[in-house]
Amino acid sequence: MYQQSPRMRIVKLLLHETGSYNNQYRRPYNTNLNGSAMNTMLERLQGVKHYDASMMGGIANQFISPVATPEKQIVMANGWGERRMRFMMEVEHTFHTGGNITEIILGYTDYNGVGLAGSIDPQMEFYINSTMHIRNTVEHTPMGNQLHQSITDSSHILIDNSWTGICSGAKDQRMRPEDVYATMGRSHLSDLDGTVLDTRSMSSNMATKSNRANGSAANYMAKILNGYEQATMSAEFGMGNAEILSKARGLTRESLATKDPFLHTLAQVRGSPVGNTFRFNDLKLIDMNVEHVTRAQLLAPTAMSTVHQVGLTADWGASDQVTSIATILSQSIPGLLMELALTRIIFKASNYDSSAAIQIMVVDAEGFGSGDYSRNLDVFRLRLEHEILRDVSYDNQVGFAIEMRVDLLGETWISLSWDNQSPIDYVTPSFADALLTPVITMDNTRAVTLASDFESLAASLFDTGTYNTVSGNKSGSWQPGII
Repeated sequence: MYQQSPRMRIVKLLLHETGSYNNQYRRPYNTNLNGSAMNTMLERLQGVKHYDASMMGGIANQFISPVATPEKQIVMANGWGERRMRFMMEVEHTFHTGGNITEIILGYTDYNGVGLAGSIDPQMEFYINSTMHIRNTVEHTPMGNQLHQSITDSSHILIDNSWTGICSGAKDQRMRPEDVYATMGRSHLSDLDGTVLDTRSMSSNMATKSNRANGSAANYMAKILNGYEQATMSAEFGMGNAEILSKARGLTRESLATKDPFLHTLAQVRGSPVGNTFRFNDLKLIDMNVEHVTRAQLLAPTAMSTVHQVGLTADWGASDQVTSIATILSQSIPGLLMELALTRIIFKASNYDSSAAIQIMVVDAEGFGSGDYSRNLDVFRLRLEHEILRDVSYDNQVGFAIEMRVDLLGETWISLSWDNQSPIDYVTPSFADALLTPVITMDNTRAVTLASDFESLAASLFDTGTYNTVSGNKSGSWQPGII
């Protein structure tokens, strides 16, 4: 048995059969920097010393949102119509220092390789979609030991498993906050022709992490602006713009996949770069007891109606506003659940009543543990309204009625009525939502433009008068027509 730390124990591995799904599409972030958007941003944000997502609610979508027209259809192993297994694995790590974390690993397989008796096909490939780290701290009190848990990381795993080298065809570019600052730092770039590729932000066959909060435009925007503000405030006398951007990149850096204890151990077992795939025999090399903690559940014929089937709901390839709003909801709300240690939620939200106030009702919810999640749900309601719903509704200017069933281990069902129209149903497989993240694009020009727009916005907010290294413009107070 191979172990990277004194103890690495697979606590449980749960597999469940999935439904089949409509084709899924990539919609990366796109910025729209115009006079109206800039004036709105300056009115709301200028002079602010710290940005949070609730502050961006209602205005972020004027500046940044997923593109309305899909960039491409996403490739899934054996196609989206394939019935496969989704999985949740819990791994316990105990380090030499005495620290202890629980790692929750979510993902899917390439096909249904589980026999009727529960046997696992050794050729079935597992794909890791996301990981979550929970730090466990025991407090010794007069009433006995109390376990305190806190989430230290919740990330998608980004990788290009079709990558064959830097000289291959179209290359995906990452647009996480740190990648945005890497793009800003290309001081030699003087135009937006999209011909310069930065290998630091290029997707490859090595896994990288992207915080799930990046799926929320309000969170994404707040993180980028905070990085710039903090780097500017802490800049040493005489520090140039290139150094400030480098510092901002460090302040917005993501967790490292190579430092993830499970991913690192898996790479050593497989003798490969840190990736997101494995087979059941690889788990046996990490923990020979894994067979005894594995549970697989196949769907009975009578249970097929409980999961999605191809064609049952609306197609995701449309370019209309309702599909765009559904895309935002499907990308942002699962990340919010992970931050709050919730695995499943059913809720309704609407502003259709006479007061036009946003009303949110949580019907049911579950968490990763067995504790009391009432406070988590209070935070969920607050953040849902101010970070997401106010943003998609243009600060509550458009009427909506939403019903959602979000299961991080399964599917996200959305029923969306927009601007008093009849509701439309959408479903996306939550277990594979890293493939749908808005921080990946195949259009290098889009990545460069996004970085340029953020640099111009940040420079105007802080009135630094610095040179925009991406667009080649002098950035200072906003002047329509200059940027």
